[in-house]
Amino acid sequence: MADTNDTLAQGIAALKAGQKAEARNLLGQAVRQDPKDETAWLWLSGAVESDQERRYCMERILKLNPNNTLAQQALEQMQAPAAPPTQPARPTVLPPLAPAVSTPPIEAKPEAKLPPPPVKVTPKRKPNRLLIAIGVGLLCVACVAGIYLAWQQIRQSTQSALVTDPTQAARIGREIVDYTTPPNYTEMAPQIPNVKTVIIAPKSQPGGAIFTLTQMPSNNTLQEAEKLVRQILEKYSLTQKVQPIVVGTQQINIKGKPVTLTISEGKSGGQTVRQMMGTFPGKTSSVLLMIWGVTSTWDQKLIDGFLASIR
Repeated sequence: MADTNDTLAQGIAALKAGQKAEARNLLGQAVRQDPKDETAWLWLSGAVESDQERRYCMERILKLNPNNTLAQQALEQMQAPAAPPTQPARPTVLPPLAPAVSTPPIEAKPEAKLPPPPVKVTPKRKPNRLLIAIGVGLLCVACVAGIYLAWQQIRQSTQSALVTDPTQAARIGREIVDYTTPPNYTEMAPQIPNVKTVIIAPKSQPGGAIFTLTQMPSNNTLQEAEKLVRQILEKYSLTQKVQPIVVGTQQINIKGKPVTLTISEGKSGGQTVRQMMGTFPGKTSSVLLMIWGVTSTWDQKLIDGFLASIR
């Protein structure tokens, strides 16, 4: 099993580094070595190339754990019927013009007879393809701008008010999942649109483990949620900015269900910072659990006690 954990850790590290082909190879080895590893199938779904392969990964996860809400939501999105194509508007056919009513000619003297004025024929204008292309381009720019502004709103929200009132923050945390706050710890909750997050940090002990519980939006991947939590912790100077490398995994039980925690470590200011991360079903959707701390002050007994209190 140690070989499986090493292969999984290497595959996760390759995927985070953007090496999808290498990640696909390593994570494929991991699921062949242990076909019952939910975490390996979940990370493999982010490395495969087609929706058919991604759907297969989600189906395997649900066979292992029918209560995996992250896989349920992803499979529902992939199985949602595509919107029917818009039928092009039929051109309007105008009725033919009625023939002009001729009037009897007026007799006139030959010298007064004038030639009929020339009839001006206005040529039909062809649609300007350049203008159409410009219009489509502007529409695309508007869509991209809308997505960018939405992302900017989320990023700016990490700079907004932090709920530090313990009672109010605890209420937000219990909307995600029930747990027992460790002794001498306090709760905070950053205000982020459409995302519920609670930070559980020591009141005074520097370097003590910091816990975060984030209710994952259905349209966010595991990597996006992890990145968002990192930004929050770094914004409020709760953790150092490091690039952790996956060093292993740990199997635990949360709410009576098996959960795999990915363990990563990185250097910052001469100290080794450790991160543990995993997902499990919460009250309404999947919950991303992240634990940060310095290895020199790492209190595994306190961490185990907090994990055991989640219910």
